[in-house]
Amino acid sequence: MAVNPTLFTPLRLSFAGVFVLLLFCFSTMVEGDMFGLFKTYDVHLCPEVKGRLTLKGEPVAGVTITRSLTFWDEAPRVDTTVSDENGHFTFAAVNIRSKKPGDMFVQEYTKQEVFAEQNGQKFKLWLSILYGYKERPEYSRKLAMLDCDLKNKVAKFEFKNDQDTDPDSNLSAVGICRWKEDFKIFEQYDYTY
Repeated sequence: MAVNPTLFTPLRLSFAGVFVLLLFCFSTMVEGDMFGLFKTYDVHLCPEVKGRLTLKGEPVAGVTITRSLTFWDEAPRVDTTVSDENGHFTFAAVNIRSKKPGDMFVQEYTKQEVFAEQNGQKFKLWLSILYGYKERPEYSRKLAMLDCDLKNKVAKFEFKNDQDTDPDSNLSAVGICRWKEDFKIFEQYDYTY
């Protein structure tokens, strides 16, 4: 039996390749987004933030506090608030929908930054990189009780990683805020921002 040589021309092979690719894409959409190519994920960027701003222990009112969140997509998400008469401030939790976590070439992370501005001077309250796209209770606990005295120097600190048993795998952040527990300064700087 002889094979027809016109059956395997380059043009017919490329049409066949396109057909197979379209068939694969359609089947993955129907079967639940194989490999997550078309799926949209709930992405946690930041938990609720609660803090208190003081100066030598006394509350500081009327200070503008800014939170900037940058996910891997680099779309800016910035909101502001003002400290109340007791120095307290809050920000709501931020979650988005994104297709990025389904991309096998993406390492999901969110840069979280909270800073205060008073009399033209900036104060870094919190700066960290949150890896992954799900909420981490370690970050939620820290951001739920920021105790920030404007006289503190910026410090690089670490806190316990609940998801790892290795004692050397602590999480870290930078800022002028302090906590009473689960907090260890390992470097301090001579500036506030």
